Amino acid sequence: MGWEYCDRCTRSGMRLRLTVAYFLHPVSRRLILSMGKMAMFEECE
Repeated sequence: MGWEYCDRCTRSGMRLRLTVAYFLHPVSRRLILSMGKMAMFEECE
Protein backbone atom coordinates (compact mmCIF):
# COMPACT_ATOMS: atom_id res chain seq x y z
CA MET A 1 0.00 0.00 0.00
CA GLY A 2 1.39 3.39 -0.97
CA TRP A 3 3.96 2.04 -3.43
CA GLU A 4 1.85 2.71 -6.54
CA TYR A 5 0.49 5.92 -5.03
CA CYS A 6 4.02 7.27 -4.56
CA ASP A 7 5.52 5.91 -7.78
CA ARG A 8 6.61 9.37 -8.93
CA CYS A 9 8.12 10.06 -5.50
CA THR A 10 10.21 6.88 -5.57
CA ARG A 11 11.73 7.99 -8.88
CA SER A 12 13.11 11.15 -7.26
CA GLY A 13 15.43 9.12 -5.07
CA MET A 14 13.44 7.36 -2.35
CA ARG A 15 13.59 4.10 -4.29
CA LEU A 16 17.36 4.34 -4.61
CA ARG A 17 17.80 4.92 -0.89
CA LEU A 18 15.49 2.04 0.00
CA THR A 19 17.22 -0.24 -2.52
CA VAL A 20 20.64 0.55 -1.05
CA ALA A 21 19.43 -0.05 2.49
CA TYR A 22 17.62 -3.18 1.30
CA PHE A 23 20.88 -4.73 0.07
CA LEU A 24 23.04 -3.35 2.87
CA HIS A 25 20.73 -4.76 5.55
CA PRO A 26 19.18 -7.97 4.16
CA VAL A 27 18.51 -9.06 7.73
CA SER A 28 16.23 -6.07 8.33
CA ARG A 29 14.40 -6.44 5.03
CA ARG A 30 10.98 -6.74 6.66
CA LEU A 31 11.60 -3.72 8.88
CA ILE A 32 12.96 -1.59 6.02
CA LEU A 33 10.05 -2.52 3.77
CA SER A 34 7.42 -1.70 6.38
CA MET A 35 9.20 1.52 7.38
CA GLY A 36 9.80 2.44 3.75
CA LYS A 37 6.14 2.10 2.86
CA MET A 38 5.12 4.39 5.71
CA ALA A 39 7.91 6.86 4.92
CA MET A 40 6.99 6.98 1.23
CA PHE A 41 3.30 7.43 2.03
CA GLU A 42 4.09 10.35 4.35
CA GLU A 43 6.59 11.86 1.89
CA CYS A 44 3.94 12.05 -0.83
CA GLU A 45 1.19 13.41 1.38
